Amino acid sequence: MKTILVVEDNINVRITLEAVLKQLSMDIVSCNNATEALAACKTHSIDFIITDIIMPGMNGIELSQKIKQAYPNLRILAISGGGYMSKDESSPLEQIKPFVDATLEKPFSAEELKNRLRSLGII
Repeated sequence: MKTILVVEDNINVRITLEAVLKQLSMDIVSCNNATEALAACKTHSIDFIITDIIMPGMNGIELSQKIKQAYPNLRILAISGGGYMSKDESSPLEQIKPFVDATLEKPFSAEELKNRLRSLGII
């Protein structure tokens, strides 16, 4: 059974992600923020990460950079509502692409999430 780390500050999105992953018989480690996620990577054997991009404190871009430095083979799916961190920047989904294996824009359906996980070989 694979262990998926879910990093999402929005409780409703996190619960939805967990529900879909439980249907797929995944073990789930959930975190509210990037700091918790980095700690979880040290204490759990994580197979894959799903992270939000725009979060308080350390954002998903910074988290993904740190994860890739420490665990270069750990794959990451970044999710975001597509909001901008500042008006002069490209979308978070574009900014994070160099550091993740795939992206998915919110809102997305359970089927879209499953299809993305399938395309990454997670399921």
